Amino acid sequence: MQVLVESGEMGLTSIELRVALQTSRQLMSYHLRCLDEKELVASEGRGRKKTWKVKNAGRSSFFATSHL
Repeated sequence: MQVLVESGEMGLTSIELRVALQTSRQLMSYHLRCLDEKELVASEGRGRKKTWKVKNAGRSSFFATSHL
C-alpha cells in the first residue's frame, strides 16, 4: 500500500509494483484483488497497461494505520 500511496496520482502498473516489492505475479495479483474488493485501490486500463491507484478510502486507511 505504501508504494502505491507514494506513487501519487500517476499510480503504478502491476509490473512496476512487482519489481518494487520483489514479489511474484500470483501474490501481487492476490493482494491487489483483495485491496480492490475492499475498495481501497482502483485500476484503469487492461492487461499489461493496467494501472493501480489508491482511492481516498485507501489513503485514509493507510495514514490511520501507518503509525502502528
